[in-house]
Amino acid sequence: MTEEVVQEEEAPKPTLTFDDQQYDLNDLTEEQRYFVTQLQDLENQIAQLGSKQHQVRLSKEGFVALLKASLNSSEA
Repeated sequence: MTEEVVQEEEAPKPTLTFDDQQYDLNDLTEEQRYFVTQLQDLENQIAQLGSKQHQVRLSKEGFVALLKASLNSSEA
C-alpha cells in the first residue's frame, strides 16, 4: 500500500494595500474592516454614478437632436 502525502496549499491571506503599506485584513479591528467595506461600497457607487451620468448625457443629446429635427421640420 502506497500512501501519498497531499500538501494543501495555503490560501493567500486577504490583504489591504493602503498608503503603500500592506495590511492583513484578518489583523484589522472591526472598526477598520467597517471602514474598508464602506470605502469599497463608495468606489462601487462612484462607478455606477459614472455609468448613470453617461446614460443621462446620451439621453439628453438624443432629446436635443429630436428637438432640433422637430424645429427644422416646422420651418420647412
